[in-house]
Amino acid sequence: MDYTYFDAHAHIHDKKYDEDRDSFLKSLAEKKIGVITVGTDLCESKKAVELSEKYPFVFVTIGVHPADDISATFDEVEFEKLVQSPKCVGVGECGLDYFFLKEQKRKGEIENIDREIDRQRDLFCQQIEFAVKHDLPLMIHGRPSKKDDIDNPTGMDAYEDIVFLLKKYKEKYGEKLRGNMHFFVGNKKIAEECLALGFTFSLGGVLTITDDYHEMVRSLPLSSILTETDSPYVAPKPVRGRRNSPEYLSFIVEKIAEIKGVSLEEVRTVSLDNCARVFLQKH
Repeated sequence: MDYTYFDAHAHIHDKKYDEDRDSFLKSLAEKKIGVITVGTDLCESKKAVELSEKYPFVFVTIGVHPADDISATFDEVEFEKLVQSPKCVGVGECGLDYFFLKEQKRKGEIENIDREIDRQRDLFCQQIEFAVKHDLPLMIHGRPSKKDDIDNPTGMDAYEDIVFLLKKYKEKYGEKLRGNMHFFVGNKKIAEECLALGFTFSLGGVLTITDDYHEMVRSLPLSSILTETDSPYVAPKPVRGRRNSPEYLSFIVEKIAEIKGVSLEEVRTVSLDNCARVFLQKH
């Protein structure tokens, strides 16, 4: 299928689409919009795989989110079954998320912040090894803590730890380690370090809501940019408040084109090529 747009990161297997999924997916097919639906734990990864195998324009990544469920583990035996799907194009979303650490500690959900960070790092490392083992790219989630919450003077603590781990594994595995920084909201320094490691960046609706990340986007080569919606979350400004959809990718492409001072068509076609290069080489 020739795609008009391709959503590099969404959750269209989410329960928020249960009532109208058939008509919703029919609309995506008619508009020639491709999607990677992203697992966040074993159960959600299974749902995502099942959905992807029913539709030629839907692909899947499988993995365990760092913080959605702090009791979730990476059951390699079970994920070995899922990775055999011909529609599986990556591992994740995985990574590090420090945003709620202080609140979790205050509520008694975690006993020790350092121990929780260690848990997340171990979980991430397991999935890095799994991705390399299966020659698949990573779909990486990163979210720093609030600056005043813990020792985070740069505001980039989770990203800094992600880069540290990726550098370590890059030395070990070289070009076998690859992937994409999903919903990237890091600064220019983090972006440069990720670029040097060969990683790409998928950008979403937040660009239409705030200009906080525009300088960083201007610094990125177009060859490193993918587009995503993170549906059903974070709908772009023109449709803010609605359930997000891959059908709204045009708003994101338009904003990237505006920020970078290039044509909408250039962003659309180059981001398609980038997504195909990173995730769809075997399809």
